[in-house]
Order: sequence, then structure tokens, then C-alpha cells
Amino acid sequence: MNTLVTLMLQTIFEEGLFHADPHPGNVFVLPDGRISLLDFGNTGELDEPMRESLILLLDAVVKGDARAATEAYLEMAPASENVNRAALLVDIKAALYEIRRTNLANVSIGNPFDSLLRAGSRNGVHNQGLGTRIA
Repeated sequence: MNTLVTLMLQTIFEEGLFHADPHPGNVFVLPDGRISLLDFGNTGELDEPMRESLILLLDAVVKGDARAATEAYLEMAPASENVNRAALLVDIKAALYEIRRTNLANVSIGNPFDSLLRAGSRNGVHNQGLGTRIA
């Protein structure tokens, strides 16, 4: 499992590419121990600024820093005049609280990301394109 996580993170943060559907049916361990990923119909690419913002966002999530998470999230989403930053910060604090009170072994990166997208949508962030740029 560590090899798979390392491979996926390295591919995302160094190459800017990701497999957007890495469920157990799309990941095999070959007899010689190599990992084989299948079904590349759902993949994506991240440019350098998006990777940098994602690193800041993940760092803020791990640290439980809602302010930094909010700023990194806003860097990743298309700009909008109608963003309610105060309400977004409150919603992101709530999402981080939920993440931190859950056993990290049970946290899927998709769930926190969905929580952030929902928080953004509720508060005026245009998520169109962001989901396709990342997930």
C-alpha cells in the first residue's frame, strides 16, 4: 500500500498527472511485485500553479489550518466577486474538524475534497473546472 501511495503522490506532484479512479479493481500487484494501474479513461493533469496550491491545501488540511486551507482553495478555484470568504472559512473549519476527528486511516482524499467543493459552492466559489482540474 505504501508503494501505491508513493507512486500516486509522486505522479501527481512531480509529473502533474493522476489516475482519477484508483479503486481496487483498477490496481493490481503483479507476481514480481510491480504495480499495474488499469483503466486510464478517467485521468487528469495538473499544471504547476495547481500543484503548488494543492500542496498548500493538503499541508493546511493536515495542520488543521482553516485560514491557510481557505486561501489555498481560493487559489485553485476560478475567481468570483460573490465569494463569501467569512462563511467559506467557517465551512472549511467545520470540514477540517470532521477530517481531524476521523481516524486518518479511514480518510479518503475524495471525501475531504468533496467537502471543500460543497463548502465553496455554498459560498459563491465557482467550482466548475476545479473538479475536472483535480478530480
